[in-house]
Amino acid sequence: MDSTTLTDTTGDETSHEVRSLANLIAWLQDNLGRLLGYRAARLRLSKIWRSAPDALNPARTMLAELARDPEIKIFSLPQGDLLVTHHQTDGARVVETLEEIRLLFKKDPHCRQPILLGTDTPLVGWHVLGAEAESMLLWAERTLADHLNATGGEGALPGGGARLGAPAVRPGMPGHRGRPLTPEGLAKLENGLAMADLSTQVRRQRMVTIQPDGMPLPIGTELFINIGELRQTIAPQVDLFSNQWLFRRFTATLDQRMTTYIGGYVAAVDTPMVSLNLNVATILGPGFAAVRDAAKRHSDRIVVLELRLDDIMADLPAFLFAREHAHQLGFKVLIDNLGAQAMLWVDRQRLDADFLKAVWSPEMGHLLSTSDGDILRQRIRAFGPESIIMSRCDDAAAVEAGKALGCRIFQGFYLDDLLREGTPHNPQPNDLSPELAE
Repeated sequence: MDSTTLTDTTGDETSHEVRSLANLIAWLQDNLGRLLGYRAARLRLSKIWRSAPDALNPARTMLAELARDPEIKIFSLPQGDLLVTHHQTDGARVVETLEEIRLLFKKDPHCRQPILLGTDTPLVGWHVLGAEAESMLLWAERTLADHLNATGGEGALPGGGARLGAPAVRPGMPGHRGRPLTPEGLAKLENGLAMADLSTQVRRQRMVTIQPDGMPLPIGTELFINIGELRQTIAPQVDLFSNQWLFRRFTATLDQRMTTYIGGYVAAVDTPMVSLNLNVATILGPGFAAVRDAAKRHSDRIVVLELRLDDIMADLPAFLFAREHAHQLGFKVLIDNLGAQAMLWVDRQRLDADFLKAVWSPEMGHLLSTSDGDILRQRIRAFGPESIIMSRCDDAAAVEAGKALGCRIFQGFYLDDLLREGTPHNPQPNDLSPELAE
């Protein structure tokens, strides 16, 4: 969240709006193409604040509390409106807060309609960022450019006029995620990790099977630290992914810190299987003792070690040794983050991995409409449906495609929604394209 968005009520409003618009542009540039399942709610405070000016500060307090969640961002827009961006999993919380704000201004004619997710009212307008991020980015850039042209740059951040007036940077162009990670920058980040309390950064996501009645049945829980959230917390201006070798070193350091908390989190898991994201180096290092001790204390659970393919390929002999070590200690091994092409060549049996985790994407959907789709189906059958997890299932169509491939285990925000709401998977006819059917 832009720290001035909700708290700076005494500074120059023009400068404040410029700063927040610049932050919105940077956030959209940083996440363009990765906003499936995200929404934005435009709260039109400009229309109502005069009707109850004393309610403005309580409204800001409510929004500030909401924005403590790193997945929820709040940006100031021209004329005093606010934009609340969030993932669909946080939709109910956002609607609840917006409804509380509406009631603060209930005498205003713009506030007569209750707030419903995705339903536009005079007070709140909704945007689906998966489809509208590009147009919103263009609007924000144009609005900012118009303002700077009209004021001759007035309101720009000190030293920031050149960047704010520059053309938009698109993904794939240098600088779209921030400054490159350097060895010196990595050293500072590692020092910061040593001091930080990472217990609040650990996230959980369930892995489920779909029962005959459509209800999802949790069979596993993945414990992980969301790198994107962590980056926003400790290094929002640094591109952690700009150098793969430095990034691997960063995640190895992160692993060592995460293992400090792992015992308590494994104890809190209520599924028969729990999976941990680790580096190969962590399995072979002294920090793995904490993981081993946690597994011993909870021997009734299957503990799975999730290893990224790029980490494995960077040092295959080390992986082979780590895999044997893990198997001897009773752990299962999962190869993580496999896209469509990787699923065509990674051999679970030759690598002696217990699980593969596929990543659903439009690319995989396109692949399945080609001859390679039949090859992928055959490979999944050969590996065993219970050994393949289809991840990033953000809608019913992804689950249906996975089922058509032969997958039996699913993970993603769509399943999170079903579990939270207690509703069954109920695919519609258009959730499965003809080329995916058997």
